[in-house]
Amino acid sequence: MIRCISQGLLLWMGIVLSTVSQADSSHSEVLANDPQWRALLHFARSQDGYARESAVDDPAFFLSPTGKSDAHAELLATVAQLRAVPALRCRFIARFHWLQQHALLDSNLQAACADYAAWRREINAGAVALVFAASYLNSPSSMYGHTFLRIDPKGYRSESALLSYAVNYAAVVPANDNSVMFAWRGMTGGYPGHFSLQPYSEKLQEYSRLENRDIWEYELNLTAPEIDRLMAHLWELQGINFDYYFMDEDCSYRLLELLEVARPEVMLTHQFPLHAIPVDTVRAVDNAGMVEARVYRPSRQRELYALVSPLSDEQQQWVLNLAQDTNQSENANFRNKPAEEQATLLLGAYRLLRYRHNRETRTDDVAGRSFGLLRAMNQ
Repeated sequence: MIRCISQGLLLWMGIVLSTVSQADSSHSEVLANDPQWRALLHFARSQDGYARESAVDDPAFFLSPTGKSDAHAELLATVAQLRAVPALRCRFIARFHWLQQHALLDSNLQAACADYAAWRREINAGAVALVFAASYLNSPSSMYGHTFLRIDPKGYRSESALLSYAVNYAAVVPANDNSVMFAWRGMTGGYPGHFSLQPYSEKLQEYSRLENRDIWEYELNLTAPEIDRLMAHLWELQGINFDYYFMDEDCSYRLLELLEVARPEVMLTHQFPLHAIPVDTVRAVDNAGMVEARVYRPSRQRELYALVSPLSDEQQQWVLNLAQDTNQSENANFRNKPAEEQATLLLGAYRLLRYRHNRETRTDDVAGRSFGLLRAMNQ
């Protein structure tokens, strides 16, 4: 009798465990097709479904041998390994949090990520902007412009660019590659591409000042949880390589993938099956209702042109003379001009001087002339 009860109990437990296992498997299959999970794995989405493979080309990004082509296998492998190896919970922090939220990982599991926490404190992300730098014909990869993200610290906006960070995606190009090799490899995916983080002020220096490119900043309406997802996934992408293609899988396309991680309900990448031109991807983000404000930063060249083009030939000559010799501000003919005109000519000379010496190390002579013009403007 006891034996019959024990055998019945074991049979019943087996049925229950089998049912639970089937339920878990069914649940995991559903979650493997969730837009958030697919976005975290970089499976491109279209109106008809998902791409057969992830856009990530680095084996280090996957925990399953077939993870690049099988989102369900990658989910199961991630669950198993994050349970067994605590260090991986920090390496794949976005996946870890998402799997906990969907009850595939115990909510009591902890991820002691001191490095990640320090990184988040340093960046202090509070807002995100999509930045478009105008075309730069001296670089084939930027002939259609370039896009990147700006991460603003909490409590600050675009006026505090010195405190912001830029998230950039670009090809890693050897220094000795010539222009022909550069173009060929760029068109055929011959370069690895990866994400990097740097102070936003450095990007402004590079684009607006050194390359004289106009910059448009589109502040996005991402919520705090969406920003957290984006930052956690950026952490996961550290050191991860993609094959870089100038025409489709370029900077703009990769940024759209990041924004889909932050807000998986939007569909951005599906609009660009063949090529992704930066200005078109900016328009796609705007059309998705993600832009809440716009800021325009003209290049030094455009600022100078806007200031001096309305001036007469005689006034433009004064601008040239003042930039060359600040003592011309003491000339009687100059001092007899209306104060407003003097201010315009001095500002034009100052901007001309800065524009001419954008790419050079500032010499004592240039510094002295700049200071002289600033002093004259403030008299």
